[in-house]
Amino acid sequence: MHGLGQDERHRLFERFGQQHRSGQIIYTEGSDAQHCYLIHSGRVRLTKKVGGTEHGLLIVRGGGLFGEEALLPNTKRNASAMALSDVQLLALDRATLLSLFYARFEVALRFMEQLIIRIRLIEEQLENAWLQDPPLRVLNTLIHAASASEGKSLVNLSPMELASRAGIDVDMVKRTVLQLREAGYLRIAGEEIEIEDLQSLQELFELLCSKHSLRDALGGHG
Repeated sequence: MHGLGQDERHRLFERFGQQHRSGQIIYTEGSDAQHCYLIHSGRVRLTKKVGGTEHGLLIVRGGGLFGEEALLPNTKRNASAMALSDVQLLALDRATLLSLFYARFEVALRFMEQLIIRIRLIEEQLENAWLQDPPLRVLNTLIHAASASEGKSLVNLSPMELASRAGIDVDMVKRTVLQLREAGYLRIAGEEIEIEDLQSLQELFELLCSKHSLRDALGGHG
């Protein structure tokens, strides 16, 4: 955990550490929210059932936070969490986390940063829900990811992570990314996507949005 020394992290893991194997359920939607989780290593997938169908919400990586609803007293989980790989976690109850905040300001600050990141991701997912065309959702997600990477051209997102954030299936994500690569907008190296020119990608997104708006308007008069 950022803001803590090696000895402090070791003591926390001795007391609050958990390990989960890939595929293991960490908690289920509707269960009591007793712990907030900080990922030391590995990846966790958050899902939610809507109309009887399970939908991927988010994939959280090492250094990330999930289960933050446990900060509220007597609340339930609003999603399920599953280990996407072998993971090491800190599982902190509300009282422990609050006492840690009081003792170490930098830990509270790091926690707030993680919450702001989560809010931005939710806003991104809302934008994607309003976009009817799947390639537009991929473009929007890539633009958000690149904009949040402090000016770097590399975006480290797996196809499953892109699919969860865009709200579409993995095959559609792969097809769209390959089309963007063939058109020269990006390069692919494993799970890293190098965006050649973010401004060009934004211009493409705006152009496609305009075309869809025009098509919908013309269709409405047909």
